[in-house]
Amino acid sequence: MNDQHLLRVLILEHSPDDAAVVVRELQRTGEDYLATRVDSETTFLAALDPAPDLIVASYQLPGYSAVEALRALACRDIDVPVIVVSGTIGDEAAVLCLREGATAYLLKERLGWLGQAASNAIAHAHLRGEQRRMAEALRASEERYRLLFDESPYLMWVVEADTLRFLEVNRKAVGRYGYSRDEFLTMTMHDVRQPEEIPGTLDEMRSELAEEPRIGRGRHRTRAGELLEVSVASRPVDFAGRSALLAVIEDVSERHRLEAQLRQAQKMEAVGQLAGGVAHDFNNLLTIILGYAGLVAARLEDRPELRRQVEEVAKAGERGAALTRQLLAFSRHLPLQPRIVDINAVVAGVETMLRRLIGEHVELAMRLQAAAGRILVDPGLIEQVIVNLAVNARDAMPGGGGLVIETADVELGVPHAGGAREASGAGEVSAASGAGEAGARAGSILPGPQVLLSVSDSGSGMDAATRARIFEPFFTTKELGKGTGLGLATVFGIVQQSGGRIEVASEPGQGSSFKIYLPRAAAGAAKAPEPASAARAERPGGAQTVLVLEDEPALRQLVRTLLEGGGYTVLAAEGVATALVLAERHPSPIHLLLTDVVMPGLSGPEAAVCLLAVRPEARVLYMSGYAGDPIGRRGLLPAGAPLLVKPFTEASLLRMVREVLATVPEGS
Repeated sequence: MNDQHLLRVLILEHSPDDAAVVVRELQRTGEDYLATRVDSETTFLAALDPAPDLIVASYQLPGYSAVEALRALACRDIDVPVIVVSGTIGDEAAVLCLREGATAYLLKERLGWLGQAASNAIAHAHLRGEQRRMAEALRASEERYRLLFDESPYLMWVVEADTLRFLEVNRKAVGRYGYSRDEFLTMTMHDVRQPEEIPGTLDEMRSELAEEPRIGRGRHRTRAGELLEVSVASRPVDFAGRSALLAVIEDVSERHRLEAQLRQAQKMEAVGQLAGGVAHDFNNLLTIILGYAGLVAARLEDRPELRRQVEEVAKAGERGAALTRQLLAFSRHLPLQPRIVDINAVVAGVETMLRRLIGEHVELAMRLQAAAGRILVDPGLIEQVIVNLAVNARDAMPGGGGLVIETADVELGVPHAGGAREASGAGEVSAASGAGEAGARAGSILPGPQVLLSVSDSGSGMDAATRARIFEPFFTTKELGKGTGLGLATVFGIVQQSGGRIEVASEPGQGSSFKIYLPRAAAGAAKAPEPASAARAERPGGAQTVLVLEDEPALRQLVRTLLEGGGYTVLAAEGVATALVLAERHPSPIHLLLTDVVMPGLSGPEAAVCLLAVRPEARVLYMSGYAGDPIGRRGLLPAGAPLLVKPFTEASLLRMVREVLATVPEGS
């Protein structure tokens, strides 16, 4: 017979005859038993591996007892049914055996019951084993649930459908919302949802019970009062016999913030492109206005009243030019003259001016870190940033207050989801630079060493709606006629064009803080050469010929008039084809090509290549009212090419022409 179908019985009995009787009684049940007799503690313990299906133990053996055997089984955590057999067992002994784990006890004179008792004991043992296996399976299932639910990287909870009471919540949700698990289990959904959303919550949850899994949006409030924008994926579940909803919550607050920043950046980019284009066209007009105003004023020496009127026209043109410079700064089209400078020196250089601008009712404090690094910027534009922020702060403190300007070296780490930013409070808005690939993302900047310039005030502060628009051109909270709305737009543009980032933290009644981060210049970086001086050697006009290439007729005629007034021979063309014809037919050398940068068809640099192939002796001077775009973004101009920025005056035009022609060899 196959041993796998035998029931193994261990008989703890001193007498072989008594053991034989036990075997005979067991076999009368029809079951097949494989019996092993032991008669001492040593042999008993050795026979327990592997554990038998049944143990029949004599109550008392020489030197060993059934009670001791039961205790040995308990110590080894062996669950085997034990039937105690004795010829003299009393009630107290029987109770003791049962208490120690015996399944049953029998008198030897009643061994006829042994077969049935053994069958029942083995069946009960099998049932206990099955229950134990089920319990272990349940524990394993619960462990898998705990692993999937409690250790999930997503926020998860289970909510009772009728009461909206939390039935379970995972560790991630506990950490994000700030409540302990025990606190959560005393709360309902009303405790985390916004008050205005509560009336529809119950109906919404009940409707979800009848639907397939769905995704919804909402707002939740943490224990600390932080408002989270959340996306909730939920589905109906049965939880311990109760109708419930399992919800997986994604905190999308940071994503929404980044999306809003991206939309703002795109809007600002579009406005900047428009502003730059308007400034370019306006600069052409201003050049004509200022140029002819200068010419007319020079001819009215004997007409002082008329001369004064013309000068007023020129002053209005200059104010218009200042506005276009602000537009160009905002749109990042302003030509830069970057140099390696000490940020503290730049701030200290405008301190006297700032004290006059902000008035005695505003207390100015300078907190400049002695070791603040150097930066590669146009110092004049950074001064403009400081002045604009100071004026903005002054206007926010009509009754007086404090203005603090700080500098420091900071080290920005690798950007996280919200970009490389220091911890900041509510009410922060940031604008990223366009410098580098990483800098193209709103709210981000290349990690590494930065120089911080901070301007803070104790003024009226700003609400969220105002903060969202402060860098828009022409947006202002001042009354009509006070302020152009270009001050902060100019700051925004200059910071971006300088490769930096600006952040703003402000709340109503709590002042405002503007933090500007600019990349720190590498140690040992050489200073850029200073701009060419107007005092350079000048060659008199008259013998030189200038070919003017400008598509705007009125501006072309003005440049011709101004150059001829300076003694130059002028050839003027509206397009490249006409310029090539003039260059080929002119019998004498052409010393200078003065060309606009942005024109229909070929650009100025492309036209210069064509004309220099015909007239290699010519020098090239570019002019543009859209100066920064070709240099900084389109890369149209050759490196170091001389550029005359519109609007220009007669004096600036002639000075620039003389500087370029000063490089022409004598006798050319």
